[in-house]
Amino acid sequence: MVWLWFLLNLFITVHSRKIEDPTKNNNSEVTQHNLNLPTTAANRCQENENSLQKKWQNINDVRQRLVELEKIANEEESKDVCNLARSTNLTTLSNGKKYFFSYPTQGNWSEAKKGCAERGLHLTALKNRIDLDAVYQKATQIATWKSWFLGAKNYGTKDKLEFRWFDGSKLEENDKLWADDADKKRGCVRIISSSSSFLLEATCSVKKNFICELPSECY
Repeated sequence: MVWLWFLLNLFITVHSRKIEDPTKNNNSEVTQHNLNLPTTAANRCQENENSLQKKWQNINDVRQRLVELEKIANEEESKDVCNLARSTNLTTLSNGKKYFFSYPTQGNWSEAKKGCAERGLHLTALKNRIDLDAVYQKATQIATWKSWFLGAKNYGTKDKLEFRWFDGSKLEENDKLWADDADKKRGCVRIISSSSSFLLEATCSVKKNFICELPSECY
């Protein structure tokens, strides 16, 4: 009987060693999984970063292409405007610049601005004595005692004047081109042929002749 118990115990001992602890493998797998977590997260971060960089590069490429297309469109538009302007009956003056004198056509200042734009021109900017004298002399030759709108206007208020030419450059209140008796609070600027070669005030809503100028990029 004793030897039966001995054989039974021996059988149990031998087979118990062959049975693996189920928690052993599980723990090993968990440990390996935990070890792999930082690597996996790092790989995903790198993949996301690469994807974002690629998308950002694509956006930059699109932006660059839009800039190029806008430049081409502006160049084509400028060519069209210049072709239109050159088809207008322009007069070249002693200062080397080209002008259009609207006589006998008249309009208020906004209409004068539009009339120039429709011809591919802009209301003239007489910023120095040479240009002012050249335009004044020609205007006097065309018609005496006529008012001609120019491209400057007060964009401020009557209390705080801010005269600017069509290109945004300032026409200062103390500019020597102004006539001494000019009432600058009237808003717009003109010259009067056969009067004096100085800038004078003008009411913007009153119809007058106007003088247009060929844009510098069209020469």
